[in-house]
Amino acid sequence: MPVKPRLHAIDATRGVLAVVVAAHHVATGWLHEATLLAANIAVIVFFMMSGYVLALAYRGGYWGFLLRRLVRLWPVYAVCIAAGYALRGQAPPLADLAWWPSAFDPAHSPDPPAWSLFIEAWVTPVLPALFLIARRGRVAAVLMVAGALVLMQVKPALFPLLFFAIGAAAAAFPISWPERMPGPLLWLGRVSYSLYLSHVVVLAACGPVLGATLILPVAWALWWAVERPSISWSRFAGAAAVPVPARA
Repeated sequence: MPVKPRLHAIDATRGVLAVVVAAHHVATGWLHEATLLAANIAVIVFFMMSGYVLALAYRGGYWGFLLRRLVRLWPVYAVCIAAGYALRGQAPPLADLAWWPSAFDPAHSPDPPAWSLFIEAWVTPVLPALFLIARRGRVAAVLMVAGALVLMQVKPALFPLLFFAIGAAAAAFPISWPERMPGPLLWLGRVSYSLYLSHVVVLAACGPVLGATLILPVAWALWWAVERPSISWSRFAGAAAVPVPARA
């Protein structure tokens, strides 16, 4: 199966969504409340885009897929969580670092946006099943979304699974994306993950005014120092997890 070209429109959209979430936390008073819905929608779209992009990229190899996602996502998450707790003069709880879901409380976490990473971490083991169902055809993809919707009604705590299923199902349909996007949006897309996880910590460390001016430079620095290497490591780790066929 040929490798899919990089979807620059998806990258740019990620950048815009990360800015929406950051703007919500930068805003104060009534504007903070007014942007809450937009920030929540942004996170939902993040989930759907993850399902979509990962479904297109999935080439099999269950354990390799899990290892790639862990190495790709965890380093930036760990740095931001550790920095947030350091500002409080505390060591990060091991349960937080290990993505143990029952231990995370967004209301008391030093990095509230990290709640979505707990969702991503605990949905990831079932994502390959969604991808394989979606690849059986459009009817199977639609039925998968309907099943996720029913499951959400039975077990509301599983609601994020629906959004990943929608994204994975969308990969079964031909979608024409713009091939070119403005450079600044592509740059935002590149640093979007680092921006998303670091901006609240930056605001806590520097205050609302100075922090607002520093969230983009810090996101770029975090991308360069931590996220960029983690992307390379994830590719190596995923390849290493794929067994080499024995010679006949």
